[in-house]
Amino acid sequence: MELSKNNLYDIYQKNLLAANKQLSILEEICKLKRAEYYYFEKQNSERKNKALDDYISSTRLYAFLLGNWYEIKLYKLIHDNSSAAFNDSEIAIIKGKKNISDRWKEVYQLSLDKARADGLEEMAELKIEEIDRIITGDYFAEIDELITTRNRLGHGQWDTQLNGSQTNENPLNFLIRYKTYNHLRLLRNKLDKISKIIECIVVFKDKKSKTFNNDISKYLKEIEKIETRILNVDDKKDAKSKIRQLSNLKAMRKFYRNK
Repeated sequence: MELSKNNLYDIYQKNLLAANKQLSILEEICKLKRAEYYYFEKQNSERKNKALDDYISSTRLYAFLLGNWYEIKLYKLIHDNSSAAFNDSEIAIIKGKKNISDRWKEVYQLSLDKARADGLEEMAELKIEEIDRIITGDYFAEIDELITTRNRLGHGQWDTQLNGSQTNENPLNFLIRYKTYNHLRLLRNKLDKISKIIECIVVFKDKKSKTFNNDISKYLKEIEKIETRILNVDDKKDAKSKIRQLSNLKAMRKFYRNK
């Protein structure tokens, strides 16, 4: 017997909770590896280099899990039981797209087309064309790069990334732009708000309601704030508390060794 839409929704909900837990565990590891790197930053090169390698490894694993987390969010949304969401034929169209990025785009486009057919012209006091430009331009570019990065890392390209035909090195801009834990943590917040905007467009039946428009407006403003914070990341400053804890722990160990 095939799983029903509700069965699948419940499964993806449980998987999403598990993915959130995995990211939370890895965040603590990233914070520890970051503190170790900055603690050893001005010490001998061997310790510093090892700490840097560990920090980079932890952030790349975080980027990989972030891609998985976003895929699960997609499938949970596809199987939402809202009357405004997707029927079986629409789900088949979405799943027929070749990759996760294209499926996110189809989820959005199908829902936007239905909203336009119902006469919707504005969202959050913005023309629907302006909202569409933001989502299909800035937001989907972010999703595309996340999924590409997840796929490259998933194929074992943890240190050096290659082009599609594996004939040349092809460093990913995503890993350069989001090189620290703080960058990735903020990106996770941004991606979460992007998914909430798309979710509103999918599941809200009354897209002219005050609640719908307030929610869209709130998420757009939160994304703007996050983007500003990403541009002004001070990873070492953010790690100060953990560095201090590490320093105190090492001083304590040294004290007891010398007793």
